[in-house]
Amino acid sequence: MKSVIYACGSIIALAVATQGLAQNSSTVTQNGTGNSVDISQQNANTSIVTQVGDANTAQVVQQIGSGNTSTVTQDGDDQNVADVLQFGNSSTAQITQTGAARGDMATIFQNTSAADSDAAITQSGDGVAGDPASANIAIIDQSFGTGNSGTIAQSGTGNFATVFQSGNGVLSDNLADVIMGGVGNQVFVEQVVPGNSSLVVVGSDPTSTGNSASSFSASSDSISNIFQEGDSNTATVMQFGSNNESLIDQGFAGSSANNTADVSQSGTGNLSFVDQGFNAAATGNSATVNQTGGSNLSAIAQDGDTNSATVTQATDGNASFVTQSGTGNTISVNQ
Repeated sequence: MKSVIYACGSIIALAVATQGLAQNSSTVTQNGTGNSVDISQQNANTSIVTQVGDANTAQVVQQIGSGNTSTVTQDGDDQNVADVLQFGNSSTAQITQTGAARGDMATIFQNTSAADSDAAITQSGDGVAGDPASANIAIIDQSFGTGNSGTIAQSGTGNFATVFQSGNGVLSDNLADVIMGGVGNQVFVEQVVPGNSSLVVVGSDPTSTGNSASSFSASSDSISNIFQEGDSNTATVMQFGSNNESLIDQGFAGSSANNTADVSQSGTGNLSFVDQGFNAAATGNSATVNQTGGSNLSAIAQDGDTNSATVTQATDGNASFVTQSGTGNTISVNQ
């Protein structure tokens, strides 16, 4: 009898020790309309949620521990919502919303001071002419962390995407990628403290029109790249600090018309490059660059007719290069 008791005690002790070290795992699958799932996990966790249908809601909260993984997949046509909140380093979160995907919302928050975490959101609207706008919303918030990556990919019309990376006061090395295709989409990237980089691609063919891209950096040694294809697009870059780089390329694959590029940089040693138009059909584009501080460089290249370029550089030691091909173009440089 005594040996049986010892055996039981050993089993209980092993179970307790294993539970303390084990990773939690949750898998949920729901089919239909108006479903809801709420998952809360502690320690190093894995969560997989799959929902098929409309008006479904998924929330995943992973607390404490590093190496958390959350995957949410929603396949439907209307008003699905997914939220992932992760606390800890080296976490991975992915939200995918497919189908006609209208009025969907996806949010990933990875806690303050998180490091080496990855967040990705994919929303695929149909973008069929005459159909209602996709109007999907994607938000990634990686506050006060380093070495994080945030990626958003959207298709359809009337979508909104934003990535916020604030860093922790040192070289943060965060990366934000946003890729959008369609008409009337908006993207905003905000990165604070030095050493961050962002890549925004809005539209990949001439039918991608009326899109807006904005990038804001409030420190030094940051890089902003914006690529837009099609007509009537707007790109805005604001960089505060020194040794920042900005590239805006509108019409990189074909003709572009009536696009607007606006760059503002303060500090020293900043670089701005604006390229508008790919051939003679690129008309009515406008580029404005304002640089305050010394040793800055601005380069603008415009192809086509009736384009305008304006460069303003304050203080000394700056350089400006403007190239235009076509007729009826205007240039204004103030140094």
